Amino acid sequence: MLKPLIFALFIFSLTNCMTIADTDTIETVCKQLKSQLPKVKSGSLRIWGQWFGRPYDNFHTVTDCHTVGDAIKITFNEAEELTIWQPQGINITQTEFQIDEASRVRWEWFYYGRPPTPRNRYYVEYSIENNVLKLDSDADFFSPDAYLESAGPAAELL
Repeated sequence: MLKPLIFALFIFSLTNCMTIADTDTIETVCKQLKSQLPKVKSGSLRIWGQWFGRPYDNFHTVTDCHTVGDAIKITFNEAEELTIWQPQGINITQTEFQIDEASRVRWEWFYYGRPPTPRNRYYVEYSIENNVLKLDSDADFFSPDAYLESAGPAAELL
């Protein structure tokens, strides 16, 4: 009699995590992501191995998702936005938030501790061109690693 219960628990756990097939559209990804909220992995952001801030210094929680052209835009609890163009290898569950590949990744946030005004909104944007990781940012206080290398997934929360 224990076997049906174990099987039922296994089926329950499968239906309560989001699995995304490579053939899913980004619209489908957003729909699945929204259906799992608030039970989606939260954590500190890394983009191609580059931490946003110090490792584990910030904690971001997904609140919404929508699409813009060929990009997925994920909104977080302090109005931060993570935009990922041409995402591939998406795995977002209760225990994992990882997007393996993208052509470009942009993180936008309000300067922490200041009022959320357009003047205090900043971005950092990474892109890969000819296998070289490039960075653009309007934050004069932001100092990326001296040597940019695409080491790791396009975006992940740890």
